[in-house]
Amino acid sequence: MVWEASSVANQQLNGTVSVLDDRSDPKRNVGWVDPTSAIGTFPFLSSHSLDTYANDTTGWLIAGPSFSGGGIPQTSVAFTPLGIRYP
Repeated sequence: MVWEASSVANQQLNGTVSVLDDRSDPKRNVGWVDPTSAIGTFPFLSSHSLDTYANDTTGWLIAGPSFSGGGIPQTSVAFTPLGIRYP
């Protein structure tokens, strides 16, 4: 059996992904173009075990646009719950 969840989740990161920016009021939706997995190369594949966020759901970090903060390179990250069930 081929487990395709990581591949499918990675494909969902192609194009523009809507992210809720809640760093300050008013909260607003922003679009991140082609974000990537912030934990490992692909979603769900990590040397660390996945934490349960809710039933059949884990949390994952998505890496978005980079910027400079005080001369130090920074990368925006977003937390997202992702439904997952292991075969």
